[in-house]
Amino acid sequence: MLKSHYSNTKNLSLLACLLLVLGLVSACGDSTATSGPVNNANPQITNSSSSSGGKESLEIWIVDWNADTQTLFKDKLLPAFAKRYPNLSVNVVWKDWQTYDTDIATAFASGTAPDILQYGAEYAWQVATKKQAISLDDRLTSWDGTKDFVSSAMEATRWQGKTYGLPYLTAPRTYYYRGDLLQAKGISTTPPVTWEDFMANIAPKDTIEGGKIVQQAFPVYNTLLWHEFIEFLYAAGGQMFSPDCKISFNSPAGQVAAQFMVDRYQAVLPKGLVSLPETTLSQFAQGNMLSIYGNPNQGPKALAQNAPDKLAQLVVGEPIVPGNVTYKTAGPIQPKTLVFTDWLAISAQSKKVDSAWNLLTFLMEPQNLYDYNETQYFFPPRKAAQNLGAYMKEPANQKMVGLFDKYGMAFPSFPETGRFRQILMDQLLAAMNGQISAQTALTNVATQYQPILDKSNFCAKA
Repeated sequence: MLKSHYSNTKNLSLLACLLLVLGLVSACGDSTATSGPVNNANPQITNSSSSSGGKESLEIWIVDWNADTQTLFKDKLLPAFAKRYPNLSVNVVWKDWQTYDTDIATAFASGTAPDILQYGAEYAWQVATKKQAISLDDRLTSWDGTKDFVSSAMEATRWQGKTYGLPYLTAPRTYYYRGDLLQAKGISTTPPVTWEDFMANIAPKDTIEGGKIVQQAFPVYNTLLWHEFIEFLYAAGGQMFSPDCKISFNSPAGQVAAQFMVDRYQAVLPKGLVSLPETTLSQFAQGNMLSIYGNPNQGPKALAQNAPDKLAQLVVGEPIVPGNVTYKTAGPIQPKTLVFTDWLAISAQSKKVDSAWNLLTFLMEPQNLYDYNETQYFFPPRKAAQNLGAYMKEPANQKMVGLFDKYGMAFPSFPETGRFRQILMDQLLAAMNGQISAQTALTNVATQYQPILDKSNFCAKA
């Protein structure tokens, strides 16, 4: 499964390496905080709250982490849990998205799955149909935190009416604009609300010198392109699959979404021009990109780290929709903010379900949830946790919380998302380069993806 929310790689701290010597962790090297399906090689590090010494031991796998996350667990979360539940010990295994699917399959096949696992945004179908986690519905009816979660985050944990986990972090998408750069170009800082607005006011606004783009309007082709397509599809009244599980992303709504993306690409990159390269230091933060589509890591965090004096001028745009002028659609137009939610589930193989539930709900307490998300600059999916500290009180993030709550749509769960992504990206690029039409591109995607869907038994009852 391809993890594609974002990539924000850090080296483990010197402390982690010293802890290796003390035997508290098993390795040190690169660690990555990732949200929902980016590939990075992370060491598998274990971290226990204490020696089990006759205590009941729980194992939890965490895949979204960095050095700060490990420190949080070691110094705060695990000691607090041990104090509350002195008869329980916790073994945290730090996993890697690159090998995670294989790790999960191997563990369940051998009967050695942990008590709690972290899953990505699109895993609900897999978890339910492969019976990897228990349904939490009976427990959720009497737990006081259930109604406090943002609905689009909870939706990521459900399949066929059953809830298989609780949201642990969220990475909502939106459009960010450099207000200072727009003003310098004489462009209104009021963000576009329709695709037509974007085409008129943003897409053609490159700065070109010597036949090269030196300041680009928008990154029209990158790994987030397929996320945009899904968001546009639903905004135009379409959906990925029909209620009877038939492919429907190639519907008229999908075709008009693809056409907008083709037109935008060609407006930003006229023939003969080459896009600015993606760099380790954000082009947006460097002032080389007027606007971007992304999560808070690519927007406010990038500016806070690299251009803090520009953070106050960051403009957070609402999701853009077809205006039914150039891009006409028969479906109901509904703004959508695509939300990637990674979540925790109790393994179907756990023999300590009550204790696992205690650990799960402990991690979901507002302050604990806030602290975990803060280590990776994501949004806690529980409302009571969204205003507990400085980073969530930043104006850009407060605006994003409102969009998340108002327009949030869970990333849809479906089989082989990585393969779908590659097929879609290849076909859209062919259309963008004028080799095929947008309609043909989506027809080709449907043709190539259909055998994958058929083989997956996607419509089977869980």
